[in-house]
Amino acid sequence: MRILIIFLILLSGNAYSQTFCDALSTEIKNNQIEERLDLPPLDFEGRNSLGINLDYSYDSENEEWTIKRDNAGNPIVFNTLIKNGEGKTFESSDFFSFGDRLISIDGQKLNVLKKDEVMNLLEPETDVINDKTKKYRVEYIKNDSLNDEINFVEIEPLYDGQIRVWPTVIIDNFIEIFPKTNKFKIAYTFEYRWDNYEIASIIENLRSKYKISSYDETIGNCQYSVEKFKSLGLWYPQLSFQNRVEESSDMVEEYFEIQNYPEGNLYEDENTPISEMIYWSKGTALFQGDFNFKAFPLDRQTINLKLFADADEIPINDTWLFLEWDDYLTKNLKLLNWDIREASIVPDRWNDVYWNEDKTIYNLNISIDRNYLYFIFKVYLPAYIIIFLAFMSLYIHPKNVEARLTVTIVSFLSLTAYTYIIDQDLPKLGYTTLIDGFTIVLYLLAAWPTAISILTSYNFTYHKLKWSFYAWNAATQDPKDKFDYREELRSFRGSYKVELVMLSIIAILFPLLCLIAVQVVRNDPSLSSLNWIVILLGFLAPFSAIYILMTYKLIRLRFYFQGEKV
Repeated sequence: MRILIIFLILLSGNAYSQTFCDALSTEIKNNQIEERLDLPPLDFEGRNSLGINLDYSYDSENEEWTIKRDNAGNPIVFNTLIKNGEGKTFESSDFFSFGDRLISIDGQKLNVLKKDEVMNLLEPETDVINDKTKKYRVEYIKNDSLNDEINFVEIEPLYDGQIRVWPTVIIDNFIEIFPKTNKFKIAYTFEYRWDNYEIASIIENLRSKYKISSYDETIGNCQYSVEKFKSLGLWYPQLSFQNRVEESSDMVEEYFEIQNYPEGNLYEDENTPISEMIYWSKGTALFQGDFNFKAFPLDRQTINLKLFADADEIPINDTWLFLEWDDYLTKNLKLLNWDIREASIVPDRWNDVYWNEDKTIYNLNISIDRNYLYFIFKVYLPAYIIIFLAFMSLYIHPKNVEARLTVTIVSFLSLTAYTYIIDQDLPKLGYTTLIDGFTIVLYLLAAWPTAISILTSYNFTYHKLKWSFYAWNAATQDPKDKFDYREELRSFRGSYKVELVMLSIIAILFPLLCLIAVQVVRNDPSLSSLNWIVILLGFLAPFSAIYILMTYKLIRLRFYFQGEKV
């Protein structure tokens, strides 16, 4: 019986809440034109602002957000606001960009000021809205400045009363990366919320109308389907991903929600009723990537989500986005065959051609390094063994040219088969990659024993022809065994000289060609955390065994020829 009573109470509570949500929907539609609920809501705590947003980092030890500063303590710029709620353009948007360093404002050095003191200068308190009589002198250093040249500009504040949007983007899982088509597919959760004082006022009026005196947490918390919410005619920030190619049909859930706080929420004025509007979706999607394969297979790629407002230019609460993006990814996300290094957010400006205006775009980046061990064991080590066997053929007597060529040519053909393994992971590119450079060098190295075998066999072929001519001149003919010994020794010595020269050439040429191959990515950002010198030495080191092998052979031949007279 108790269970039945509890069930009936819950059922009646949910029905009552749903009835209130229906009444709220009707009331919103009735007030839509008068209250202009189709326009972006304003922030009651708006203030004058220079329009400069600083970069922040979260101090987990002290559990607070701190301003990112350079080595001298100067605050670092994240981005700038473009327009305020009145459509006026912030002057700072023409001068400052991501990574710039602020030195001073109105003569006050920022590197000695605390966070609140810096913010008081960026958001000056004045009784005059859009105070054009006051200009603030800002000294700064551009991010791309080579000699830290200090610039200055005088800018005026504008009243910033726009509601901030609080977005959260969480990648639940990487489904697959498609390098040949420059795309990647992920499962993700996307949520953004914003405050609305007008809706809170409507909810308070409804509570008074229906004499709901005792506060019930479910009252005013309403959930709507996307179609139902759009039918209310409410303004909402149309945040989306610019590089999203295709939304999956297996969207798990997508809806809008209103959460009401009659006494205010934790991060706003606790005395003013406020409603929090929330858009929430969860599903999978295909995104367009921008992969750089110059350093393949030691490459670092950037998985990028381009977050932007499709319609209005909406200011975003950056710190909220930072915390949710960076903290979650680096700790929980796993990706097969890749190592996740870091997550970052880099703002940028883009021109909306349709509206002919600049808008802010947030590049949500994930840096990943390819796991190159697969290529070491599947490509690099087999290729080294094949080339080693090709050079071992030089231990076959040079007069047995057919046996030498059998080994060297088969080795060369075997090496070419490994290019098909590489092609499976790369699209058809219009530029040279690291693996292309090394592959060409390995082809040259594998072909060199074939060239040596052909050139060193010439002396022995000439020896046979010479005997035919020598035997014809009977007057000066020596016994054949004596002639063969003398001429074979001379041919062997000639072959030794040719082999010594060609091995000396490849010994010098091979490291130089490898160095040229590495130069392609020496300063390229797509190179993984490995240093290019480490890559070069790691590539050359195993081939020292071939040099030792050939040096040992040549030294032995040198000792053999000493004392022999032809």
